[in-house]
Amino acid sequence: MNTLLLAQVAAPVVEQAMSVQAALAWAVVLLILAAGLAIVEFLVVSWGMLLVGATISAIAAIVLAFHASPTAGWIFVVITPALFIVIIRMGFGLMRRNPAAVLPTEITADAGIRGLAAQAGVAVGTLGELVTNAYPTGRARFGGTQRPVELDVQVQGAVLAKGERVVVLAIDGSVIAVGPARDTVSAILETTPTTPKQGS
Repeated sequence: MNTLLLAQVAAPVVEQAMSVQAALAWAVVLLILAAGLAIVEFLVVSWGMLLVGATISAIAAIVLAFHASPTAGWIFVVITPALFIVIIRMGFGLMRRNPAAVLPTEITADAGIRGLAAQAGVAVGTLGELVTNAYPTGRARFGGTQRPVELDVQVQGAVLAKGERVVVLAIDGSVIAVGPARDTVSAILETTPTTPKQGS
């Protein structure tokens, strides 16, 4: 009789203890998950989605810790921000050591028309041919040093038709200024005189 009474009294206490332990265990699991998501955020470009998941997991961990006991809840309230501060410092350290993980903060000349022209070997004095009419802007094909490339150009002081030969006068930012090849010294220099064949 006494054993039965003791079991009836102890059952809610044991059930509550198991519930407290389960809540505390889930709180720890969610905190570990939050830390993992925060670390991965520094290694993968997720546009903040992983950070949102980490924040939700951390809040859920604190709520479950308070469900287990107020003391556990306050411990999680102190531990969680400290953990995130350590992760953020570690993440920025990883980013400094791995420049490939950092998105470029400025556009260099190589990212624009100047870079494309330089890669193709197009510079001031380079001859090309219009593939569209230029009134005054159009598109020209340049032989380059690697392979032919088509670039947007702006004709200076003239309106030229498709097929006209042009020469690069200047490259200023995203503008490649060209002029008629027949009016430039570069066109004269481009034409090489034919040498007579030596008799055998």
